[in-house]
This record gives sequence, structure tokens and C-alpha cells, in this order.
Amino acid sequence: YSDTLSDGRARMVYHRVGTGVTGGTFIDYTTMANEKYGYVVYAINPDGVKSSHSEEVNEDPYIRPGMDLTIKYVARLPRIDYVWGSSNPAVEGWPAVNDPVTWRVVVKNWSDSSLSAVSYTWIIDSAVVDTGFIPIAGEDTAFVDFAWNWTFDRHVIAFVIDPRKEVPEEEEANNRIEVFTDAIAVGFYVEQSLYDYFHQFQKNLGVGSNCWEDWAHRHIRMWNQMFASATYPDNPDGVLDRIRLDKIHVVPDGALPLAGGLPTNNPNLNDRTIDLQWGFPATLLNGNFYANHTAAISTNPFYFEGSLLHELGHARYLIDLYGFNVHDDGTGNTVDIRENGRLIVGTPFMPLSGDAVHWNPIKGLMNGEYTWVDEYSTGALNRIAGHRATLGNYNAPGNIGEFLQDLPFENRILVKDKQGNILPQANIKIYRAAPQAGVWYGKYYDNTADDETSADNNGYAYLGRCPFAADGVLRHTYGHSNGVLIMRVQYGSKIGYTFLEVTEFNMEYWRGNTTEGNYEISVELLEPTAINNQVDEQLAGDFDLKQNYPNPFNPETMISYYLPVQARVSLVIYNTLGEIVETLVGDEKLPAGHYSLTWNSLKSPGSNASGIYYCRLTADSYQKTIKMLLLK
Repeated sequence: YSDTLSDGRARMVYHRVGTGVTGGTFIDYTTMANEKYGYVVYAINPDGVKSSHSEEVNEDPYIRPGMDLTIKYVARLPRIDYVWGSSNPAVEGWPAVNDPVTWRVVVKNWSDSSLSAVSYTWIIDSAVVDTGFIPIAGEDTAFVDFAWNWTFDRHVIAFVIDPRKEVPEEEEANNRIEVFTDAIAVGFYVEQSLYDYFHQFQKNLGVGSNCWEDWAHRHIRMWNQMFASATYPDNPDGVLDRIRLDKIHVVPDGALPLAGGLPTNNPNLNDRTIDLQWGFPATLLNGNFYANHTAAISTNPFYFEGSLLHELGHARYLIDLYGFNVHDDGTGNTVDIRENGRLIVGTPFMPLSGDAVHWNPIKGLMNGEYTWVDEYSTGALNRIAGHRATLGNYNAPGNIGEFLQDLPFENRILVKDKQGNILPQANIKIYRAAPQAGVWYGKYYDNTADDETSADNNGYAYLGRCPFAADGVLRHTYGHSNGVLIMRVQYGSKIGYTFLEVTEFNMEYWRGNTTEGNYEISVELLEPTAINNQVDEQLAGDFDLKQNYPNPFNPETMISYYLPVQARVSLVIYNTLGEIVETLVGDEKLPAGHYSLTWNSLKSPGSNASGIYYCRLTADSYQKTIKMLLLK
């Protein structure tokens, strides 16, 4: 197979270039000089039903790729629906012990030549248990079954098609698959154009990958490797679950979602046979998200789309850990706490680091680093190890973040200063996060403490079960995240501030300390007069465009900037092709001050695809650009 025909002409990949065409002719203005194009046409009736498309009319005809065999997926039959609201998902929705089950491998023959007898091998725990031959028609699929009696004990089943390499193929590395028998099942729905696009270009990566299935299996393998590697003192065996790709449905362009919801998050709300699902609409080909066909690196989605595993993590109840960050633009828009009448943000009491006063310290899969699983998410996953879905197998299920409520009955804090000195009888005021409408994981801390206590003679303060919320309920969603509280510690005449996250309480609970949790905080103690001598850099600084928040985002994000003087301002969103997606501020003269705007990507033409966007601030001669990541 080659990207060029035998006479040197290029192969074709098709994209929709026109809709609503009612005349007898159509002019394609998207074409480029010195390129060749091909076209198909289909009709749409008033009800939106599409006809079959016409014959292809090509300047350079598309020739199908050559011979290759691909393992599409391994299903366990019969498929069983998960039980909605189950109180025992470790048993309900699974086969009973010793029940007969069938492992079915589906194999695809990509060529137009039929194969009469292709050999195969089944292997369990490194031992060959079955061999045989199957016929596979050209451009068709065939399946191979293996009967087994169910057990919850973990075994590794491997299947190899053409183990002796008797069929000459473009890729030989995609002929073997291994699955864990007790794995959690995922199902993918992919629209036809995207599916075809991957078959056209995956081989260019040079990693033994030749189609969309190979790309999908690479993600499952890497995810399972990440699970196995997530070993920590509290979880020495890593994430206990494994994942198995149970089904792939290829559907026509525009078909997703099949039953309401979003085409990505909810491709088929009626499918409860799997525990995780995700959809891949053809619109993902808009822009250049999958345009890099050659770089086998973790930042290239055509090789590894780490954000996919992040989004699927939500379907296993995991939360965005970046939602615990506390952002503030220096005006008290989030933290309105004051000392001596002045805001503490931007002072030694609460220094700004970038556009935030607190960054969640837990990185990893759920906080922007998609190649490893952090300790917190590992603990959250292991509390549901072996469980079927219960309140949805999509992003987001009804029980996303349910583990936030895992709090010890009593929580004891040892209070120290930065030098490690214990602070007996220190006064402690607690500020809870109120909602902030219109902001993902919104928080607002007013100037009135919500609770007050004192450390005892040994420096311990007792905070009860849930100091984060008056009603004892943790929230982490659009408009409100209350899992971070601010503590004001006064010892003698000196004062210090610090943050306390619910993540610490959760991990203490998962360690088995459900009755009492123990923690330690340290604060930088300062005289309250220190705030009077602090120059407010946010009011006397330079022009600034802050990083959008949240980032990654879907579908809205807040963009903030600062003008130290009056200036003529433009604020523009671009895609990776340099095309203007939306102008938020168009050459306006604005007075000095802090500004914040919300960009809703759904309302911007040309921003319907996941991927990277750029925001550029121009203020007189000042210019700055930030990179933003839209995930859907």
C-alpha cells in the first residue's frame, strides 16, 4: 500500500464541503491549487433523513489499501446490562461463578480478496488452549469463539490471527491481542469518515498500526499500563482494575449521538452492556487535531489522545483535580478576605502565583498530565474496583465524584508555623467557598469567617467531619466547588493564611482512618502591618493577559486581562490555522483596570472541534498570546 497510485497520483480522503445545495451545480471554494479532488453527493429530505450517496466522481480515484488483518475487539458473551442503582455492582451485572461464557474475537480483512483458511491461536495464561482456521471474505469480518466458565479470578487471554505469518500483510504487529478476563468493558462509537481517515494514515506512524482499531487498542494497552504503574504506599498494587475494548460500532457521519446527549460523551445512552463509552464524530476532522500522521509521541492525538483517557476517567467517577485551584485576578473576584481593610490577595499573606493563589498539588491524568495516574485518583478508582457502572457509563455519570463524601468522622489538625514550631492555643478562622455563578468549579470567599475554633495546648484543632460545608455535602461542579477552605491562623499578634483540601480528608479515609483523620498545616506568620507596606503589583504592574480558566475547558472558559493605563484593545480567538474564530473585543478604547470575559466555544463558528485555540491580547503596542485546550 502507498499514498500514491501506481501512476503517481495521490489517493483521496473525503470531507463534507457543502450543505444545503439546491441547484444543479456546486462550486467548491475550499480547493487549493495543484491539488486533486473527488466528490460524492447525497440528498436530505425535510425530516433530515439522508439518502445513499452517489457514485464517486474523482480526479484521482481512491484505491483501497492493501492486505491486512486487524483484530477489532474481544467481546464477552452474553453481554449483560449493568444494574441501574445497584447496591452490589461487584456481583450484579456480572456472570455467576461457573456460568458458561463465550469470548468472541472479531477479525477484519481489509483487502478485497477473500481468504479461505486463516489460522488462529487462543492462549490463556501463556498456555495454548485452542487452534484452528477460519475463512474471511474480502472487505468483511469474521469471528472466532472460545467457550469458558466464568470466574472472578483474573486470567490473561491472548488471541493471535495468522500466527505463522502465512498471509502477507501491510502490518504484522496488529495480529495479537491480550485481554484481562475480569476487565471493565468499554465501547466506542466512531463515524465513518473518521474511521476511514485513520485507516488511510495510521500506518505512517511506523508503530505497527494500520487503522482506527489499532489506535483504539493502543489506548487500552497504555491505560492498563498506567494502572499497573500507579503504585503508591497506600496502593502498592496500583489501580486494581483493567480495561477491555468490548465493542466498536462504526456509524454514518452525523449519526452520533444515537439516543440523545452529546456525540462524544454520550454516543448511545441506551447501551448499558458496557461500563464506559465514548463517541468519535467525523467533525473531529475539522481543523488539525489529527493532522500529524508521523510523530509517535504522547502529545500527538493521532498517536496518543491522553485527553480521551481523562474524559473516560470521569465515567469512572473521577473529578477534574484542577477544579481545586483557587484563581483570582487581584480584585477580590474570588478571595475577598481583607486585613486592615485591604485585600490579602497579592500580599505576603496570600501571594499570587500566575493567576492563582492556590494550585492543587496533585498532577497526573485528571490534572493535565495524561500519561500517569496520580495517588488520589488511584485511591478513588480502587474503592470501586471490580464494580460495574451504576448511575451511567458515560461522562458524566450521576455519581461522579461520589468519593468526595468519604470523610473521617472527626478531623484533627496539628497547627505549626513555617519553622516547624507547634502553635498551642492559636486562633483559627475558617472561610468556606461559596458558589460563583457562571464559572466551572466556581468559588467565592467573602470577608466573614464561617467558623472559628482554637488549637488546644498541644497545638491540635478539631474540625469535625466536614468543615468545608455547613450542610456537610461536598460539591465539585459548574458554578461551585467547595472542597477547598481557607484557614486564618493567629498566634499572638501574628497572622497567617493557608488552604486545606478535601483530598487530604478523602485519602485519610481510604487508609482506613474512618473514625479520626490527622493532618498537619504550617503557616507563614506575619504582623498585620505587613500588608500596609506591600505594593499591589496587580494595580501598578504591566499589561497582562492571564491564562484562561478552566483549561482544558468544555465548552466555556474565562479569559482575564489587565490594563495599567487606558489603551486601545483587541482580544481575538484563533484556531491553529491562524483563522479568526471569534473577536471578543474589537479595537476598543478601554480605561485602566481588570477585565474578565467568558468565551463559549459553542457559540463561535469554527470552534466545534476539540483541540488547541489561541487567544491574543493587543493593547496599544503590547501583545500577548495564550494557548487554550478545548476538550469535548
